[in-house]
Amino acid sequence: MSGRPTIGVTFFETAMLAPEAVARAKRLDLIVAGSSWNARVLEAHGIGNVRTVLQGIDPALFHPAPRRGVFKDRFLVFSGGKLELRKGQDLVLAAFRRFAEQCPEAMLVTAWHSPWPQLARTLDARGLAAPVTFRPDGRVDVRAWAAASGVAPDRIVDLGPVPNMLLPAVLREIDVAVFPNRCEGGTNLVAMECMACGVPVILSANTGHLDLIVGDSCYPLERQRPMSGHAGRYADVAGWGESDIDEIVAALEWAYRDRSAAAARGEAGARLVGRLTWERTASAMKAIALGRESP
Repeated sequence: MSGRPTIGVTFFETAMLAPEAVARAKRLDLIVAGSSWNARVLEAHGIGNVRTVLQGIDPALFHPAPRRGVFKDRFLVFSGGKLELRKGQDLVLAAFRRFAEQCPEAMLVTAWHSPWPQLARTLDARGLAAPVTFRPDGRVDVRAWAAASGVAPDRIVDLGPVPNMLLPAVLREIDVAVFPNRCEGGTNLVAMECMACGVPVILSANTGHLDLIVGDSCYPLERQRPMSGHAGRYADVAGWGESDIDEIVAALEWAYRDRSAAAARGEAGARLVGRLTWERTASAMKAIALGRESP
């Protein structure tokens, strides 16, 4: 946003910024970061005058409401986000495969499609699941990939591309959502929308997710193995984190065994995220642009 002052707004997914990026940032009057993690990274690089403004949800769409009872005899595990290494769907498949062996009514519900299916190939790097399978038209064949990774095709529902306004009706049927994401520059909008609907969520305790881990708002995955290279730490700020599959399975089992405790976490998450609306985001940005934000 150019003017008086000139404001930069940024979301990024590495703790290691290029020197030219740091130089550009230092020329700006003010920078708005999309997460507390992004703000810490900027400050570690010597960039001051940073504010944090979190993304929001639309409370008219995403809020708790009664279920319709779809697949009411199944335990529904949701995973959403575009298929790529950063989002950790290979970890989801590896954990769900083990969980499903103990929970015969478990079913994985996925919303993994995006306009960039080629990014799914990055998941092959870790070797935690089979190589991603593609259809002749270039789209990912989620059920075939799951089957090759040890998850029976009848234990997975591939939602395909879902318009955002139709997603709340799906989410309210879900028993638990899992997000072992290796990195989030922002807060992870899909996770926020799950929480706003009252769905208990399992969140990797790294990067942008840390803004959503408050009290008992979720099941945090605390065992985060640091990653190296471009995904590694800078100074005292951690970079990407690799979630522990045993801990993911344990969190799924916990949500399955104690439904009342899971519901309580879902309610706590809904209260937290229910305050993080797009109206609040817009108001914060307006106050910053007009120089009226609180110190």
